Formats: sequence, C-alpha cells, structure tokens
Amino acid sequence: MKFRDRHDAGHKLGAHLQSLADPDVAVLGLPRGGVPVAYEVARLLGAPLDVVGVRKLVVPHCKKLIFGAVGEDGIRIINTRVLRQARMSAEQMASVERHEIVQMRRELDYFRSGAARVPLRGKTVIVVDDGISTGSSARAACRVARHAAARRVVWAVPVGAELALDALRPIVDELVCLSAPTQTVDTRQWYERLGPVEESTVAGLLRREAEIRCPGAELADPPLRDEEVLLTLDRYDLAARLTIPARPIGIIVLAHGGANSARSPQTLSLAAVLNRAGLATLLVGLLTPIERLQRSRLLDIARMSRRLVGAARWATGQRYLTRLPIGLYGAGIGAGVALSAATDPLIGVAAVVSRGGRPDLAGVALIDVTAPTLLIVAGQDAAARELHRIAQAAIPGECVLMDMPDGPDVFPEDGANAVRDWFVAKLTAVV
Repeated sequence: MKFRDRHDAGHKLGAHLQSLADPDVAVLGLPRGGVPVAYEVARLLGAPLDVVGVRKLVVPHCKKLIFGAVGEDGIRIINTRVLRQARMSAEQMASVERHEIVQMRRELDYFRSGAARVPLRGKTVIVVDDGISTGSSARAACRVARHAAARRVVWAVPVGAELALDALRPIVDELVCLSAPTQTVDTRQWYERLGPVEESTVAGLLRREAEIRCPGAELADPPLRDEEVLLTLDRYDLAARLTIPARPIGIIVLAHGGANSARSPQTLSLAAVLNRAGLATLLVGLLTPIERLQRSRLLDIARMSRRLVGAARWATGQRYLTRLPIGLYGAGIGAGVALSAATDPLIGVAAVVSRGGRPDLAGVALIDVTAPTLLIVAGQDAAARELHRIAQAAIPGECVLMDMPDGPDVFPEDGANAVRDWFVAKLTAVV
C-alpha cells in the first residue's frame, strides 16, 4: 500500500484504528514526520493529540549509524551492538546524549507553546510515526507512554520493517502496521510526497487539533514568525534564525563569533527561554564557514561588530519589531563583539549581556558602553574573572558582574533565567 502523503497515510491508519475509539484514548505523534499522521488519526478517533519528546542518538563520525534514542522523562534506549561497532567512548556517548536532550527540550517547548502535556494515566495511548526502520525512537516513545502510566500502549504506523516491528512487539500491548515489508524500509519509497516537516507545522497541527477539540479554550499563541533567514552583511550572506513570539516586547540579537555556532544547544535553549518571555530573537553567526577556519578572522572584532550592527538594524526593520527596544547577547568571542556593537548610535541598544569569553576584546569601546550591561563569568577561571572585573571597571554605564557555573554542553537554567530577567527588566524600562 502506497500513500499520497502523510495526511493520506494518517487517514488510512485512523480508519483501521476505529475499533479503538473511546473517551479514554490519546494519540502521540513522533516529531516531526509522525505528527501529521497522528493528527489525522486523532481527528478520526476524536482523541486528544500530543507530541512525544524523542531524539535519535547518532554516531558523530557516521551519521547513518543510530546507537539509540532518548525520550522525555529520562527515557533512554541504547544499542550496544552499534556502540561496539562504532567504538565510541563513554565521553563521546554522553556528549551526544546531552546535546540531544537539550534539543528535545527546546523542541517540546516550541511545539507545545506553553500548553500542558496531554495526561496519559489510565488511558489507551496510540503512538504514531510515519514509518519505522531501526526502531530506536519508536521504543523510546512507547516507553515514555508507559512511564506516564498509560493503561495500554498501541504502536501504529503506516509502514514499517518487519524486523523492527518484531523488536517492538514485547514492549507494546498492540501493534498496527498497514504495510510491513521484510526488508529494511526507506520510508520515502512508500509515499508519493514526503517532504520535510517544519517545526512550525508541528506546532500548528497541535494547536489546530486542540482548538477543534476544545473550542474557546485559552491556548498559547503561536509565533508570528519562526524561520531561517539569509542576511547580507558586509557583502557576505550569513544564515540566521528569526523567531517573533505573539505580542513581542523587544528583540534580542544573539551573536556568535569565532568557531561557535548560532545553533549550539546553549543558544537554542536560551532563545526558547527568551521567546517564552515575549522577546523576539535573531540568532546569527557572524563569520562564514570559510572565515571560521582563518585565524585572522576569529579575532576581527571590528568586522564582526559591523555585521552585528547590520543584523540589529535588519531586525528592527522587520514587521512587528519596528520601534521595539533591542538587546544584544554575546558569548565567547561574541561577548566582546556585542559590547563593541552596543556603542553604535545607529541601533540604540537598550541592554547587553556578555557571557564568558573575552569582554576585554571590545578594547577602548568599553568606555563608550552606556547600555545596562550584565557580565556573566562562566566557570572557575581566575584569569577570566579578572578580565571581567577590568571590563566592568571600564564601562561607565550600569554594569553587573555575575558568577555562574559553566558546563561543556548546557547553559545552566539559572543562567538562562538571569539573562531573561535582565533583558525583560531593562527593555520594558525603555520609554
């Protein structure tokens, strides 16, 4: 059986599951491709729909190898055979897990848009994806449902490899698959159209289902914009991500210089915290991939500062953001860049946060920083703390120094909340 697209597959799957229709049924979709399928199943059964947080664990040096999956509520699936084959160290494995857990939490925050999880206790939970090949994510998702005290767990999928389905049978109460070839499944071969599913599509389907099921209910508003953009700065095209929450109160440009990525787990997690507080975010890396390999460019603060000013001016010219106060956030080398850019009168910066790195790289520009500034000292490095104290002494405007523990993969929650509180307080004080 072939399917036109995910919605067609969901409609066919839902029709096959009609016997399960009951007030005590809930449907979970695996992000992202499983959610359009699950949406149709939930609609046909009249059941509440939610997303289930799972992320594959991929071998860093071989993207085709999956060594397991993580799920919300601390669920963890590990394929020891793949681990032995990949010869991964415990440190490498832990690093991948930490990264994927941060990504999963960010996704769930965005997908649910502040709404509570659909309760699963005592219910028949139908877990849905658009296909199954290795089964790691499927097992993690089913265990999430079981951990949430589901009475029965049903795995339902339009197409799945027989071997993967057999491995799943012991952990579910029922398994429904419309097409089960014996060979490994390439899901794309079973659909006429199977394009990528955007995060905004997942959030939109969850919201639409909730509105149909509970008309008039108070639901968190979806973002006005959440998209990848291309900025031409200093004659170079630089990728960025713009997110504008409903009723924004300000815009924060999160700048990364050096070899850091604007898509790092720390930055994505922080952006999600800021978005929930009503702050629009623009995540931008200030160097091209080639420039990040050139040592001379890594410390070119003037060049990156110009680009940051250009990014800020672009952001404040966007619909919904005009005349809103703006803040700058910089980490690592980006700390010095943000402080330097904050002195440019063209953008009128209302607040700055510098996390770790080298605020001293702003040089003589520090004596012109008048915007309220929060300097976060990350880690226990005495030399770094001294550099921050020197920068604090040079800044004539309000400047607060804050110590914060640091980690290799995750900006601590307290740190993200401190950044949020600083920006909210300073930007809302602007008249």
